Amino acid sequence: MKNGCEPWCNVKLYVVPARVAGNWRLPQGELVLEQNFQMLRGTLSANGVKTELPKARMDGERISFSAGEVQYSGRVLGNRIEGVRAAGAGLPAGAWTAFRQ
Repeated sequence: MKNGCEPWCNVKLYVVPARVAGNWRLPQGELVLEQNFQMLRGTLSANGVKTELPKARMDGERISFSAGEVQYSGRVLGNRIEGVRAAGAGLPAGAWTAFRQ
């Protein structure tokens, strides 16, 4: 750079996470999320089993978490989340959708 800002100029990118805190209904159960900016805590209750979500995160409108051995990723679209689930724990890979309650 030749404009004189070398010692002090920086470019920063702030990504504002979508708001996902609350209860979400899935066909097989319920997703409950607490949110602190991009960090999430929560549980996935499915088929009578409640699983903690230790690595849940937001990146803008993208959400990712693991429930046991199963990885989930998706995109928040208002009151809906659409995504894909990786195969694991006896479940095949496939699409998933959640709706805000």
